[in-house]
Amino acid sequence: MRERERISVGSNHELLELNDLKVHFQTRLVRVKAVDGVNVKVGRGQIVGLVGESGSGKSTLARAIVGLLPGRARIVDGSIMFKGQDLVKCSERELRSIRGREISMVFQDPMSYLNPAMRIGDQIAEAIRSTKDKDKVTAIILELRERGGVPTSRDLMHDYPHKPSGGLR
Repeated sequence: MRERERISVGSNHELLELNDLKVHFQTRLVRVKAVDGVNVKVGRGQIVGLVGESGSGKSTLARAIVGLLPGRARIVDGSIMFKGQDLVKCSERELRSIRGREISMVFQDPMSYLNPAMRIGDQIAEAIRSTKDKDKVTAIILELRERGGVPTSRDLMHDYPHKPSGGLR
């Protein structure tokens, strides 16, 4: 992301606020500034799209927010305020209690993140079970399926990830 880029969306009660966030990748030879001074405010109930060229830092920014940066990436400055709590200062244990329950990320390439040996429904259920009562899991899966526009004529939940089209995945 370009230095000092400002995205301001929101109200006085931000759900998410990034302040001068900087994420760098360190290699043996060079430091790469992937996200450099980003400021974002997102209010409750708002939907925000982040667009930019390939390699501009969009995915790195999203991964920083949910605490899933790859090994060589580090937040070197700034804050990520989520519901008034600075996620940059949270321990991994604290992040795990927030991640999946209150904040999540949908990855770009489902084949990279879906286990090829597990049925799709089992993988969705596994993610939901960590946050909900087991009795409600099936109802939640059916609701998500309907909201996502997945055809009911196809029992996607029993398929393995390689079977459906990329869009359905």
